[in-house]
Amino acid sequence: MRTVDSTPRLHRDDPVRGVGAGPDGPAPSRWSARRASRRRMQAAADTPQGLIEQVLARGHLGLFFPQPLEQTFQHDIAASRRRLMLVCALVGIATFWVLSMSDAQMLASLGHKQAQGRHGILGIMVSSLVFALLMPGFGNRNWHYEALTFLNTMAINATLVAAGRISADVLVLTHTQAVVLVLMYAALAARQRFWWSLASVVITATAYMGLVEGKTPALQQIVDQNIKFILVAFTFTLACNYLFERGERRAWLLRQLDIHKRAALVDTQDRLRLLSHCDALTGLFNRRRFMGDLDAAWRNGLTTRHPLAVLMLDVDHFKLFNDTYGHPAGDACLVSLSELLRQHVDAEHGVVARMGGEEFAVLLHPCTAERAMAVARQLCEAVKALGIEHRASPVAACVTVSIGVGIGSPESANGPADLIAAADQALYRAKAQGRNGIDCAAPTASGQGSGSIEGGASAPSAPPSDASWSGQAALQLTADDLETLLEKGHECARFPSLVEAAYEQRRAPGRRRHLFMVAWLGLICINAYTFHSRSMFTDLTDHQLYTFLGISGVLGALTPLLLCPLQGWLRELLYTEGICAAAVLSSYLLSFSDEITTLSYATSLFFLPLFSGLVGRQTVWHTGATSLVVLGSALFFLQPADARQALVLRDTIVLVAVACLYIMIAAYNLDRADRRQWVLRQLERLRHIELEEASRALHELSMKDPLTGLANRRRFEAECARAWSQAARHEDSSVALLLIDIDHFKRFNDGYGHPAGDRCLQGVAQILDDVAESADGLAVRLGGEEFAILLPRVTPEVAAEVAEEICVAIRASNVPHDFSLTDSRLTVSVGLAMSGSGLHGTSALLSAADRALYQAKRGGRNSVMVYQGQDMPVEAASVRPAPPGDLAVGCG
Repeated sequence: MRTVDSTPRLHRDDPVRGVGAGPDGPAPSRWSARRASRRRMQAAADTPQGLIEQVLARGHLGLFFPQPLEQTFQHDIAASRRRLMLVCALVGIATFWVLSMSDAQMLASLGHKQAQGRHGILGIMVSSLVFALLMPGFGNRNWHYEALTFLNTMAINATLVAAGRISADVLVLTHTQAVVLVLMYAALAARQRFWWSLASVVITATAYMGLVEGKTPALQQIVDQNIKFILVAFTFTLACNYLFERGERRAWLLRQLDIHKRAALVDTQDRLRLLSHCDALTGLFNRRRFMGDLDAAWRNGLTTRHPLAVLMLDVDHFKLFNDTYGHPAGDACLVSLSELLRQHVDAEHGVVARMGGEEFAVLLHPCTAERAMAVARQLCEAVKALGIEHRASPVAACVTVSIGVGIGSPESANGPADLIAAADQALYRAKAQGRNGIDCAAPTASGQGSGSIEGGASAPSAPPSDASWSGQAALQLTADDLETLLEKGHECARFPSLVEAAYEQRRAPGRRRHLFMVAWLGLICINAYTFHSRSMFTDLTDHQLYTFLGISGVLGALTPLLLCPLQGWLRELLYTEGICAAAVLSSYLLSFSDEITTLSYATSLFFLPLFSGLVGRQTVWHTGATSLVVLGSALFFLQPADARQALVLRDTIVLVAVACLYIMIAAYNLDRADRRQWVLRQLERLRHIELEEASRALHELSMKDPLTGLANRRRFEAECARAWSQAARHEDSSVALLLIDIDHFKRFNDGYGHPAGDRCLQGVAQILDDVAESADGLAVRLGGEEFAILLPRVTPEVAAEVAEEICVAIRASNVPHDFSLTDSRLTVSVGLAMSGSGLHGTSALLSAADRALYQAKRGGRNSVMVYQGQDMPVEAASVRPAPPGDLAVGCG
């Protein structure tokens, strides 16, 4: 004969005790806790999401991820990088050809060397492009195209530096400033990787400063001015290029984090739904899921006209089994039966569920009456063959079941409730015939229609929907809105009105401070650069220069307006107007000079759009407006005195115009990257809120009984272990455990039906919860009609008073129980055990309370019994007197 292990079973998905931290073992030391914390952190970092979060927290300032992430990143961007680099190479070849042809007059002093250099560069650029397109295997790695861009950039700049070295013409030296445009094109338009751009800048700047020299003092002034111009332009270009790549990498990280969090959210939702539909002890479906599947099968049957079968199973005399072997053994018995039922029902492609206590249900669809009866007989025989010992059963020496079979078709009954009622009636007949048998019934029209199949039972609330987890109240934006925005993009540098308002509102405080600081920085830099370049326009008077400085001071005095809480568009307009005023003022100042070096210096006007688009981080529209004002004022105020000055002015205007174009491209890309990162951050925040709420709901559901709302067995085991550990650390602290069992609840269920039984359990649970809360304890539903209350830090006298209060409150609820053998009203029996009774561990405490409960039931029920020690008898609690005839032994 097989016996059942009586060791309390933890739920398979949630072990309560950590390694070395159980109530029966030593508590972890401080050092071991720290080591465990470090191991958890390392384990989190070893996961893809943990690694991404670590990289985001560190800031990835070096523009290189850890190896696994870097490989994935390079793979993800490879296709888009290849397209961008090839398009920029084609555009670069065409642009170089057009500009080099128009610059023939500027480089006329070089003679045939100018044409040779142009043809040589074009040959290199075209050859490298053909090689990239036709060479097998080229482009498999991203650095191939970076190297191609680097080669073309260095070829052009090497030619310009060589021209500056061998020429003594002011036109050539002015034109060598074009090295800035070449690197701006590579860094801002082609978006070359930062470290390649840095190498290009260092090599070009070093070569220019070391090789280009002025043959006369006047030419040396132009060279010095060019070096200063190149260094400043290179600095801002590199800064912008760095921001490009860092923003691209950060956006990719945020997108990957969103993917992982979305997957985690979906997984959590799936687990939540599974927990809301599964019984915590056995892992089978619960009543809610079974009724849902029955409804679905019924609707399907209306179409297919196939019959359905519902089998209701009840373990024979399971109450006696629990009383004889204890609740832990009863739980183990139910688990074994559940595994057996699962195996047999899965073979029939059916659904099995635990309806509550020792009651199970099976749905077979489609299924004939003959097949349903055959499955029922197989289950009866399989359970008996399992051989679980049950000496107290008057039916057999082992555990047996009775099965009621309900057979019907959606055409012949009003609803699935009729099928459940037929199976219940058949089950009652099988039990009345001596148990360990089966019976069959067909549904009759009950008039219930296809309404609620749960009768009057109060169904637990369904798991929260995705919408309730969106957490969009703070942002007034849903995750779907943001996902749509990412897919459609925002090419016009503006969001839809709702999103644009949220975006502007979020960045307004930081934007005010940024523009104020940049405005002051720009004014200081422009004036410092102008006065430091005083030798380029010696014919300007000090009065003119100080007038320029004074007007700049007036503009600076107006910058506090940028800190005012203005509308976003008005603040950006004020900043743009300030830069445009500086551009007009600068061009007007330079117009008073007749020196050719002044026209060469005028290339520095492109710093003004740079302070709009790159430093001020304005949109492409504001940057474009600034660029037009700069170019317009230069064309209007700067007038050449002769043909050579006209050539220099034309070259300067072309350089400034092309630089402004690149700055506008950079401003567009920066603004678009900022907006994309903002969308991703909001999306990540929403995902985080959703995941937190889903995890919280999952944790609550995993720790809560779905019918009564009380804590479940999993929560009980965790809290019991925690309370025991605290009591072990404090000698004056003790733990009390009360086990409560509703008297003759099986008869209540059989007499009034399952819906009424569910309502009864909910009412009892509410009473127990109120009593436990008033005593700072925890009320738990262990399963079926069995409850528990855990009372930490109480004395035996207080625990006995709580037990008495429970008995009185349950009977005072006046729930009729005409089928009870104890009283005409609902009553309970209570077993009480204290941690100071020579017990060691929570398992012993539970067994002691179970033994006390058993004695209370043997003594006539409706009573309280207290465990007095292993070698002592269980005694009735010493409690206050109650009205005569109110309570049995232990409560009266």
